Amino acid sequence: MIHYAGHAETLAAFFDGMGIHRTVRSFPGSALFFEFIKADGKLMVRMYYFDGEKKVEETIRFPNQQSERILVTDFLININKRLN
Repeated sequence: MIHYAGHAETLAAFFDGMGIHRTVRSFPGSALFFEFIKADGKLMVRMYYFDGEKKVEETIRFPNQQSERILVTDFLININKRLN
């Protein structure tokens, strides 16, 4: 699992970089998690946001993502599209 945490400004840039546009400022202590899971022989990624104020997790999805988990290859395709 990779964990990324930071101030509201760094989290906002991370979300925007992934094409996920949030209108709510992140509370101090909030974090973005990338959880790598092997399921049915496939490597998947689950992204979620921990709200430091409400102490709850919220699943994060790319705009074209349908389920909670995404194949690593599809995750990389989404990232590469944003980089180009």
